[in-house]
Amino acid sequence: MLLIVVSVCTATGAWNWLIDPETQKVSFFTSLWNHPFFTISCITLIGLFFAGIHKRVVAPSICSMSNCTSRIQHVL
Repeated sequence: MLLIVVSVCTATGAWNWLIDPETQKVSFFTSLWNHPFFTISCITLIGLFFAGIHKRVVAPSICSMSNCTSRIQHVL
């Protein structure tokens, strides 16, 4: 759930960052400084990936799939 919220925040911030006409007129770091919502949400998203949240999201679906496969094999 946290990954979804941060991803949506990052996408929304990126959209606002890209459509801002001031973004093209200033340097990269200045434009990031002018858009703190995008900057903070992007840093948070990168931090979550370094913390391994993607493994926690993908691993349960793989485990449930193997569990389902073993049940089918047992029934057959």
